[in-house]
This record gives sequence, C-alpha cells and structure tokens, in this order.
Amino acid sequence: MLGRPLFLWLPRLLWRFTLGISILLILMVLAAPWLDTGERPWLTLFAKDAAVRRTTLASAIGLLATASIFFRPPDYRAAAERDRRDARRPPLSGAGA
Repeated sequence: MLGRPLFLWLPRLLWRFTLGISILLILMVLAAPWLDTGERPWLTLFAKDAAVRRTTLASAIGLLATASIFFRPPDYRAAAERDRRDARRPPLSGAGA
C-alpha cells in the first residue's frame, strides 16, 4: 500500500475510516439500551437521552454523506467523469448540421 502513490490509497483509507466511524456510531446508538447497566455514565447517556441519540444518528448520516462525496475511491471518480464526457458529446450522425 505504501508503494503506491499517496493520491491512490489515501482517499480509500479515509473513505473506509469514515464509513467505519459512522457504522460504529449507529451501532452504539442501537446497542446502548441493551448494554446499559448504570455503571458507565456515557452508556447511560446514550441509552436514555433522546437528544444525544438523535444527534449521534445525524452525525453518522453526515459522516456517510461526507465519505460518499469527498472520499470515494478514485475508480468511482474516473467512471463518473467518463459518463459526463459522453453526455456532452454531440451525436455522431451529423443530423442538424
């Protein structure tokens, strides 16, 4: 991985890291009510406070959007550029000339 240029592996690493953090936040919100025993204050906060749960879910969705918009692997970007270039080309039939 380190043998490749930085611009090839860094976006993929950031994409995976951001997706992982987002999934971890969602799992934490979903699992907190079952794991709450009252011993850990942060877990009790996640289990009982609706505002914290909503904020965490909104943050997770924001991280998913950030990952899909800014940190997509370069392969997806190249395919999107090809599609855009094909859409801008005039038809080859010569109609309307």
